[in-house]
Parts: sequence; C-alpha cells; structure tokens
Amino acid sequence: MRTCFIITMAAALCLSAASCRKDERPATVPALEGRRPRLADLRAEMRAIVGDPPVGGHVPEALAWSQSGKSLAFLRSRPWPKKGKDLWLHELAGHRERPLTGLLKDAAVDAFCFISDSEVLASQAGELVLISTVDGRDRALTRSHGTIGDFACGGTGGKVAFVRSGNVYVLDTTSGVETPLTSDATADLVHGEVPWLYQEELDYGPGLLWSADGRRLLWLTTDLSGVRRVSVWKTVGELERQVYPLPGETLPRTYLSVTSFQKDGAATTTRLQTGETQEAYLVRPVWHPSSEQVLVWRLDRLQTLQELLTCGEKGVCKVLSEHRDPRFLEPPPAVMVLSTTGELLLRSSASGSPHIHVLSAEGLHLRQLTSGSYEVDSIDRVDEARGLVYFTANAESSSEHLLYSVPLRGGKVRRVSDCGGNHIAVWSKDASHYADVQSDVDRPPRLVIRGVDEESGTVAMPQDLAPYKPLPVTTDYFDLETADGRKLRAALTRPQVLSAVQRYPVLIYVYGGPGAQTVNRKWNRKLSAWRNSLAHRGVLVFSLDGRGAKGYGRANAEAIHTRLLGPEVEDQIAGLSYLRRQPYVDPARIGVFGWSYGGSMALALAMHPEAGKQLRAAVSVAPVTDFARYDATYTERYLQRPQDNPAGYARTDLTAQAKNLSPALLLIHGIADDNVHFEHSARLLRALLDAGRPVETAFYPDESHGLKGREVLADAFVRVIDFLMRNL
Repeated sequence: MRTCFIITMAAALCLSAASCRKDERPATVPALEGRRPRLADLRAEMRAIVGDPPVGGHVPEALAWSQSGKSLAFLRSRPWPKKGKDLWLHELAGHRERPLTGLLKDAAVDAFCFISDSEVLASQAGELVLISTVDGRDRALTRSHGTIGDFACGGTGGKVAFVRSGNVYVLDTTSGVETPLTSDATADLVHGEVPWLYQEELDYGPGLLWSADGRRLLWLTTDLSGVRRVSVWKTVGELERQVYPLPGETLPRTYLSVTSFQKDGAATTTRLQTGETQEAYLVRPVWHPSSEQVLVWRLDRLQTLQELLTCGEKGVCKVLSEHRDPRFLEPPPAVMVLSTTGELLLRSSASGSPHIHVLSAEGLHLRQLTSGSYEVDSIDRVDEARGLVYFTANAESSSEHLLYSVPLRGGKVRRVSDCGGNHIAVWSKDASHYADVQSDVDRPPRLVIRGVDEESGTVAMPQDLAPYKPLPVTTDYFDLETADGRKLRAALTRPQVLSAVQRYPVLIYVYGGPGAQTVNRKWNRKLSAWRNSLAHRGVLVFSLDGRGAKGYGRANAEAIHTRLLGPEVEDQIAGLSYLRRQPYVDPARIGVFGWSYGGSMALALAMHPEAGKQLRAAVSVAPVTDFARYDATYTERYLQRPQDNPAGYARTDLTAQAKNLSPALLLIHGIADDNVHFEHSARLLRALLDAGRPVETAFYPDESHGLKGREVLADAFVRVIDFLMRNL
C-alpha cells in the first residue's frame, strides 16, 4: 500500500483567520459561513495549484548514469496539456542539458536504459527505440503494435531483453534479429513481467536482469493458476481483469531461470532450484560480480522467515543466511556483493533497528558498520577503491534523511549532505558523482549533481519557482508524550506568531500505516504548499507518527502485529486529546483527513465511540474498509491469515462500524483504483445508508488510486474545501 498525500492540505485552503480580538479573552476564529468564494473562482484557483508546472516545478525522475559516469539521463514531465514524460541528458562536461526525443517524437517516453555511453534504449508507445546520445539520431527496433512490456539493457554486443505478450525475447540491436527464449505464455503463465502484487508490496526488482559480463540473463516466471482475478472498471464501459489474491487465498507461484549465451550464439536455459512453493515469495534477485551466481531472498508466506539463497552451477541453490522473527519482517533489501572480496553488504534489523551489516562470502556475520538508535534507509553505493560505503539515514533527526559514508572496514560515520531536509541520491558506477534530489519542509525539491570531492554541486534542470511564494509560517517538530510514557513524533504547521487571543481550527493529516512517516522534513508536491497556505490563513495542520511508523525501532513496529487499526488509532486519539488541551486550539472545530491507509485511519477515528464525537468533519480518500478484502501479501504480513486471526480482521471491518459514525463525512474514490478497489467505498456507502448515517461522496471514473487527472484533482479540491467550509 502506497502512501498518498495528494490533496491533504487543499481541503482547507480557504479557511482564514479573522483579525485578532482586542479583548483579553480567547476567541474562536469566526465561522466560515458567508465567506465562501464563488465556485468558479475556487475552481480556477485549484487548476492553478494542480496545473502545470506544479508549485515547485517538475523534478526529474528515473535518474540513471551512463556506464562511464560522464552523463546522467532522466525523465521530465511534459508541459501541460501534453501528457507523459520526455527523456533528457545532462552531460557533466560543461553541465549541458538537452532532450533525447526519440523516433516517435510525439510519443512520451515510458522507460529507458543505457546500452552504452553513446546509445540509450527507450520505450515509446509500447515500442523500443534506439537513440544516439551523440547526434540524436534514432531508429525503431521493434514493430510490436505497442505490445512491448518490461525490457533490460546489459547484454554483450548491445543485446537487450524484452517482454512481448508474456514471453521473453533477446534482441540484437545491431542486426535487429529477435530470439525468443520462451513461447508458452498463457493467461496463467507469464515470463519476464513482475506481477502487480510483487511490485506493490514486495519491491521485487526487475523481471529481467543481465549478469555483469552480459552473457547471462536472469528472468522471472509467474504461474497464476488458481489465483483470484477481480474486475476493475479501468475505462468507462470496459472491465479489466486483475490478479488480486485476498488474505488466505492461493498466491502466485514464481520461478527464476537463467539463460546463458555462448560465443557461437548457442543458448541454454536453467531453472534455479529455489524450492519455491505457493506458500513462499522470491524477491530482490541480484547477480554476483563474477556472473557465476545469483543471490535471491526467499520469504515464507507470513513473512516471518527470510532466507538468502545463492544459486550457482546447474541452478543448485543453498541458504547463505537467514533471519527469523515470530511476528513479521519487512521486505528485505537488495544485497550488495563486493567484487574484490565477495563479502556481502545488507541492511538488517537484526540488532533492533535497520543498520549495515557485512557477511562473508559464505554468509557468516563479520561486522556491523553502523549502529545506534537511528535507522539506515538504504545502502546507495560502495566505493571499493576508496573503501567507503555511502548510505541514507535519519542519524541526526528522525524527521531528516541525509547522505552519509562509513569506511568499509568499519569506522566513523561522516555526513555527506551539505544541507538538511530530505535527500535521495543516485550514484554513478564509480561513486565519483551523485545526483541528489533534495528538499525540505519549506523548500521545493531540486536536482543537484555533485562530485564527492566538490564543495558544491550544480543544479540540473533549474526549476521555475515563480509559482511558489514562501509564506510567513513555521513547522514545529516535537515529541508528544502519551499517558503511558511513550514519546511520539509530532509536527504542527502554524503562523509564525500565534495570537494569544485566538483559537484556531485544526486539520489533522493522518496516514498511520506500518513503515510510513508523515512527520518529516520533506517537500511533497501538493501537501507542502497547501499546508503552508493553510497555516498562513490561520488553519493549523497537525501530524503524528504513531506505533508502527518508520523510525521508532523494531519493538515499536511490532506493536501493530495482528492489530491493524488498533494501537496506531489509539496514538492518534492521544494526539487529538493533546490538541484539545492547547489554549490556541478551538476544540469544537477539529477535522481529520487521510488517504489510502490514512483514509482507513480517518474512518476509524470518525467511528470511534469517543474520539469520533470530538471531530466535526472527516475526509477519507480511497480507504481500505475491510482488510479481509485487501491484497494477501500486504495484509498477511501484519494480520496473518483470516483463519489465524479472526479477531484482528474483524477490527478492520469498518463497514460493521458504520453506525458509530459521528462527524460529517466526505468519501472520495477513483472507480478504476487497482490498489484499493472501489468496492471498499461502495460497501461502506451501503453500510452507512443502511445505518441512516449521512455521507457525501465523490467517485471518479477512469481514475486510479492517486486521482491523477488534472481536472479531477481540481474538482476533488473544490469538493473537499467546500465540505470543510460547511462543516468546520
């Protein structure tokens, strides 16, 4: 389940504070009735906010360095009204940037990869196009009528692998000759493509992966026999079948195969003996630098056991390392293998928090490179020549994610980031340069390209920040202590000066799902601008990270095991109680907003026998209203199977609690949502109607989980604002 913040702060954009009273008694901000703008003006304002470019501008995506590290390619959104993205190239020499439009110049680029420093392979309109980075010349490589799926660069002689209609092919980019590796694909047997379940919930990795020497191709096969399909109304009048097993049902079965190519062109394929069953998952495969072995994680169905397998000659696999937890384990990260020693680097929570551990080539634990109460987010790059490991962590503040380095043999951790906030780094292969997407709570993101020995970097694709006007607001980060002595992270965005004689309305933004974090110093494309705008107009914005959230350590995360919508709801109630005690808060005008898991949390609060009565308004977007009807992989990790934990599943059935709804409710959902299916909101609406509880709705055809349509977002903003203005 993905965190989504799209319209959180838009909900109360037009709530504005009145002038300060002259008397000494605290006064509430005057009622909003009678001050509603014309809908036409409001809609125009919403279009400007969600339009193109967005506030803060478009930030490059899908960053990838060339093999030599001399250039960086990325995708950038097209100017409105064009849809999709274009491919751009940034050359380190002179820091020049130029577009690589491809043969189908009117077609957006969906994905790309470097074949060499001088050639990029791009996917446009379901076809593969080869583009020269030297002179911009291009040529189509396939005529597949738009049926090309995933693809991968890295084969010897410029060979690429791709998927067409569920089968794997290898293409010689020089001769144009295609060689099929499979031909037996059916609706129940798919090669090379990663199923939705693995992409969404396990961060699987690519379905096609070349070895370092380019002579072997690893590819995934998925057997969907007996797995549940559901119908999703993807387009008005057209239903699409989606593989979507529910908790306790049959799961997809996955296999890994390796095709080896000889110099004479002969090819042999071997299936890896991973011991796969329909009660296990295979995730995050990587090639050993020697190109002789594949490393892959095998997880049991309830995700309490992670085994690191190494598979070599003839496909024989053995267990190198294993990690058990009787409750649950989050999906494992990819393993890095050192080319010089064969040692393995991985991020593990075995010591209580995620840190960097080094194993021998045989899987024995050698040393731990980082330690402490902080968490390592990711291992980004290893520079074996310098003996350094670069990683991202929240080492200085739980709300910041910065870049650091640590000696490979162990030693002092050194900060690399030159500014605070949030950083996402993509490193060149030789670790000499990195592309850093950096932002802060009040600073829109920018892409900075920097050398490890440079004091400052170069801003790539400078953003036009004209639409963004910094406002005189501030965000306070603090710990909120619960009645039982636990400390939880909280944030409050407010005017720089709070009036001593005013009481302010508050909008609570909640997500609350396992492993997520809302209290952070990170710019969000929509959330940040709206939050600041709200605070400037006198509407306080409050967020709290409860149990199960990222950054609290293993013990705190385990509190939600078998108890989703339990402890994390209790923590949000503690936050609500805190707000109601503050002298600057109007306790009669507090609202809550959530999306996805946050939508479920908003409903759980609104239906709580006590907390619900303390809320005036609730907005829930794309909520899971019964986890027995959400996907098996995510749900079983935290709730086990329904037969194992019937009480835990019953707690998450919000339709059974519809009669307890207290505040006014606005329910929003995209009808084409393939993540949290529209049936969740439909079932809840039926239950609310049966219980005689009024509800307002906004359901959007052709829209998925994120409601990405420009006009749809504008309409949703208008509806939410109008709803809150009438109810807060």
